[in-house]
Amino acid sequence: MCGETSMEGAYNTLSHCWGRMPFLTLSTDNLETLKDKIPTASLPKTFQDAIFVTRRLGVRYLWIDSLCILQSGLGAREDWQTESAQMHRVYMGGYCNIA
Repeated sequence: MCGETSMEGAYNTLSHCWGRMPFLTLSTDNLETLKDKIPTASLPKTFQDAIFVTRRLGVRYLWIDSLCILQSGLGAREDWQTESAQMHRVYMGGYCNIA
């Protein structure tokens, strides 16, 4: 999904444990809303910390699997299959992997 928008420049990636607590993920229901803006306050502390680190490093983009790959809704299975096959490239191409 994230590959659909044009991004130029460096990006960081976040490698995180999903845990058991529910958190905001990309779905067909919220796709258009999240393309416009992701409410930082609604994100888990791990994501907020990764955003902070990314900004401090002067990097514009942050790739988070649960927000860049459809997790539910129409087309989620196909998106996951396509995008998960490319994750090695996503992590390899990042400026910094935050874990």
